[in-house]
Amino acid sequence: KYTNLIKGDIEKVVKNLISERKKFDVVLCSQVIEHLSKEKGERLLGLLDKLATKRIVISTPRGYFEQIEESLGVNKHQEHLSQWWERDFGSRGYIVSGTGLRFLWSYSGLARSNFKLIASFFRLIAFILSPIVYYFPILSVNLIAIKNIQSDK
Repeated sequence: KYTNLIKGDIEKVVKNLISERKKFDVVLCSQVIEHLSKEKGERLLGLLDKLATKRIVISTPRGYFEQIEESLGVNKHQEHLSQWWERDFGSRGYIVSGTGLRFLWSYSGLARSNFKLIASFFRLIAFILSPIVYYFPILSVNLIAIKNIQSDK
């Protein structure tokens, strides 16, 4: 159950903000873009460039992330419609880092084990290895893409 839900088309919302000449120092788009088609996600990235004055931060699963039907619940909008990779952001001037060691944090990963002792052990391993995953996003389950906006001032 949602207590505060804004229902709308993110592309239209961003276009309206741009037409109203709204600007924000930082635009955060966390776990959103994968729920759009690839084409719509590409358009959204272009629009975010017009909305941010200093930085854009995007987080998304890296590539394919398995979702099981019961985890989707009744909200059909939770389904992932596109896959995003380092090159998708790097080609647009983003610096891309990784989070979460893929084989530990994927849907069937060892850090998600139902056995607390096993899960705790692999979560500790994931924590220890997190700096490596940060610098080598190819090993990650999630991407963090950051774009610093160049100011003409």
